[in-house]
Amino acid sequence: MLLVLILLGGTSFALVSAQQRNSRTVWSGTVGQRQVVIEERWTPPFTDSLLSVRVSASGKTSTIEISTAGRSPDLVVPWASERLVLITAEMASVVDLVSELVVDQFLVARPSISPTGRFIAYWRFQPPRSQDEDVLLVYDVGSSVQLNRLPSNARGMEEAMRDVGLPVFPEWHTANQKYRGRNDTPGAPIETLRSAVVWATDTDFVFLAGRGGSADPDASLAIHHVHVRGGGEHPVLRSQTIDANKLIDLVGYDNPRPATGAPLLYARDIKVLDCAGSVCQAQIEWVPTQGLRAPSLHVTF
Repeated sequence: MLLVLILLGGTSFALVSAQQRNSRTVWSGTVGQRQVVIEERWTPPFTDSLLSVRVSASGKTSTIEISTAGRSPDLVVPWASERLVLITAEMASVVDLVSELVVDQFLVARPSISPTGRFIAYWRFQPPRSQDEDVLLVYDVGSSVQLNRLPSNARGMEEAMRDVGLPVFPEWHTANQKYRGRNDTPGAPIETLRSAVVWATDTDFVFLAGRGGSADPDASLAIHHVHVRGGGEHPVLRSQTIDANKLIDLVGYDNPRPATGAPLLYARDIKVLDCAGSVCQAQIEWVPTQGLRAPSLHVTF
C-alpha cells in the first residue's frame, strides 16, 4: 500500500512538473479592475500551442480559451477596461473580458495598433499568388462585429476572414464599399502601399502609397493622412503628392537611369514630427536601392 502511494505521488509530481515545463506566461497585467494572465501551453510530442486568458476580479477567476492555429502571440494590447487584442502571426483576436468571449477573429497583414489600443490599421491579407491590389483597412476594437464590416459577399470562410475592417485606401474601395473588384475594371490604376502605418495620435496616422514606376506616364507617389472616427463611420483621408522624379534627380548618382525608370521608392521609416489640426510634418527615410541613395525628405502637408 505504501509503495502504491509513493508511485501515485511520484506520478502526480511528474505531471505537475511536465505541465510547468510545457506552459509559460506570455502576458500579464491589469485591465480595468481585472487581473489578466495569458498562458501558452502545449503537450509533447505535439508542438501546437493553446492560449488561455485567465481573468480574476472580485474574488472570481475565469478562463477564456483562444484558438490561434498553434501560433504564439506576437503582440498583446489592452483597450480601455474591457478588451484585449492579440496578434498571432496573421490572426487578430479580440477578447471581451466582460462577456468572457472571443468576440472576433480575422486575418491581417502588417498590423499597426493605435497608442491606446482602440484601432488596428492593417493591409488586407493576401494569400500566395493573389492578384488583388493592396487595400488598407482599419478596425475599431470598441465597436461591434457588424460595424467593422462592409455588407458581405464573401464566397468562403477564408474570404470572410479577410474581408474585415473598413477600407481606407485606395479610395475606390471606400467609395464603392467593396473589399475587392477594382482589378476587374479595364485600365484601373493599381496602387501599392509604400510604407508601414505610423500613428501620430490615437485617431490619426500617415502612410505612403504609389502607382507605377517613374517612367510611367500616370505614375504617382503620395503621403496620406487618415483621421479615424470609429463607431462604423468611414475614415477621412487627405493626401499630398510627392514629386518622386525630382527627389531622384536630387540624388545625383553616376549610373544612368534605366530605360524602365528608377526603382520604386519605399519608406524605411516615417517620423511624424507634428500633426496638429489639418497640418502635419513628417520626415521620410527611404529604403536604399541599387544605384539610388535617396535622401531623407521633410514633408509638410
